[in-house]
Amino acid sequence: MNYLNEERLDVLASRYVVGQMKGQARSRFRTLMQTYQKVRERVWYWERLLSPMNDSIPPRQPDDAVWAAIEQRLWPDAAISTTLAANDEPSVTSPRWQILLPVAASLLLGVLLIAQINRDPAAVPMVTEVAVIQSDNQPLWLVEMTATQMTVRATQQVEQRNDADYELWIVPADGTAPVSLGLIPESGSLTRDRLAALDTLQIAALAVSREQPGGSVTGLPGEVLFTAQLTTL
Repeated sequence: MNYLNEERLDVLASRYVVGQMKGQARSRFRTLMQTYQKVRERVWYWERLLSPMNDSIPPRQPDDAVWAAIEQRLWPDAAISTTLAANDEPSVTSPRWQILLPVAASLLLGVLLIAQINRDPAAVPMVTEVAVIQSDNQPLWLVEMTATQMTVRATQQVEQRNDADYELWIVPADGTAPVSLGLIPESGSLTRDRLAALDTLQIAALAVSREQPGGSVTGLPGEVLFTAQLTTL
């Protein structure tokens, strides 16, 4: 697999940044980052592009059980745990805490993510296909497919229009008419049920057209603006 292919690299870099790349796949991608400047640049680009999404995540105060789990991971020795329980706690300004606070923060994030997954496994469905729709090497939309859903995320590079809508299409490999996947957002994200045609058609590409408000009235694309390959993971 050619990891340096621009389209595939954008897919991998975006999945790495949002945390959807796990285990050995994440380790291999880190090795690529250490080896190739091009890979590092695409990761930095997606980090800058997606960082505004952090503002949409509400702050959350972890409960005592979470902190207890972190302390147990940091100080498994029962004697230390007993000492801490007896209120003989080190100051947060002490050298030990200055060293361990970043570690604690990382552990806290892991605990919270695991807790979320355990509460709602459907919150992290397996992504099976992805596409990055872009213009002049600038990502516009990220399309993610699972077994049951399609999610389209718009980037800040998408032109906001009041006089038109953007519509997403399947371009079949057999030359038959494109199949609409519906309107896609100019900002934020949209999730809808996966179209059954995705499982029966050989797909040559995805396409985005510009349509009058409300979408195509002919059942066919209007002005096709962008195309992209749908990559199976």
